[in-house]
Amino acid sequence: MASEEVPETVKAEQPATSTTLHRGLSVRGVVALAVSDITPMASLLIIAPVVLAAAGTAPDTNYPSDGENLLPVLGGGAAAHPRTLYWRYKANEQAAVRDARWKYLKLGGREYLFDIDADPRERADLRQKFPDEFERLKRQYASWSSRMLPYPADARSYDVKTGTADRY
Repeated sequence: MASEEVPETVKAEQPATSTTLHRGLSVRGVVALAVSDITPMASLLIIAPVVLAAAGTAPDTNYPSDGENLLPVLGGGAAAHPRTLYWRYKANEQAAVRDARWKYLKLGGREYLFDIDADPRERADLRQKFPDEFERLKRQYASWSSRMLPYPADARSYDVKTGTADRY
């Protein structure tokens, strides 16, 4: 499988805006995955349990993963199911939640609400039009973030304008 061309189909969230990459994932000699075949959404940020399951193991229970094993879905043994995705970057205090069609985004001190189904390029801020949805996602993000490790004081995270990815 290492020499096979893997279709460019995996959608991965980029810094908090929804610019997407399309890449295949191949675990040598085990499985080739086209994660965008899973609906609704999947993210490379949550793929570790899939890779571990394909290798015949699971995440350490002392360090649970944000992800889940999607091999049953990929293999047709289970139906795809809704999943809420969360992510953050230290630079510009980036924060985001994606829940079905809705996306909450905080970037550089400003907050937004987008309907990704109707506006995949995230051009129309709908927080004034849908304040309940905006507040719901903002609360969900705050709850999730409170369970994450804080950024270390010496963490380096670059402004997105520099073109350098976050590093912790």
